[in-house]
Amino acid sequence: MRNGASIALAIAVTLTLGACGGGGGGSRPGSGQGGGPITPTVLIQPTARQSIEAAATTRDRVIALVLDNVRNRVVLLTPGDKGWTSKPVALPDNASIGLVSTTRQSDEAYVNVTSFITPTTLWLLNAETAKVKQVKAMPAR
Repeated sequence: MRNGASIALAIAVTLTLGACGGGGGGSRPGSGQGGGPITPTVLIQPTARQSIEAAATTRDRVIALVLDNVRNRVVLLTPGDKGWTSKPVALPDNASIGLVSTTRQSDEAYVNVTSFITPTTLWLLNAETAKVKQVKAMPAR
């Protein structure tokens, strides 16, 4: 199933980023612009202890929510001249993380974080810089 998740993510991302294109003639890998066929590309390959829980696109990036050894992690995937690169996002550890909202208009997204010792918190993620900023938190009990 892990391989199937990687392939599904690659196809969905290729079609989404290729369709919304950003001006240049196919500068994104696998964008399919310029008359060529769209070629699916694996952006992230889970290990034996990982699975891809969710993925979403912003204007220029892909945000992947990865379950890594039973811990949620957020990874930013960025297209470049030599293929895709990944960068982890620093969020609280030992927490449940969910992608709340993204937009194709910018490289920002909202992420929800909940743990046993921290109340549910909404974070603004800048996918360009991988920086997060707390927006709102439920009161502590």
